Amino acid sequence: MRNFNMQQVDRRHIPIRRNEIRAFMCIRNEILRLPWILEYHRRIGIDRFFIVDNGSTDGSLDFLLAQDDVHCFYTHETVTWIFIHQP
Repeated sequence: MRNFNMQQVDRRHIPIRRNEIRAFMCIRNEILRLPWILEYHRRIGIDRFFIVDNGSTDGSLDFLLAQDDVHCFYTHETVTWIFIHQP
């Protein structure tokens, strides 16, 4: 697996919770879809999101930073993965 150069953008503490369901995704300029994507995944049980932004210019990052259950990371590298993990 490749090690990407990512920086955490938000300053929120990432808690360790044994039964928390987390979603990981990469985005770029998804402001039109983000409200629906997050709400849908919250409804099906996702507790916390880890989102890597690849240089959005449409306000996506500002929207994500306003969400209490989202941790934002930034990289200039191309990252193309998405998965859901439950410990």
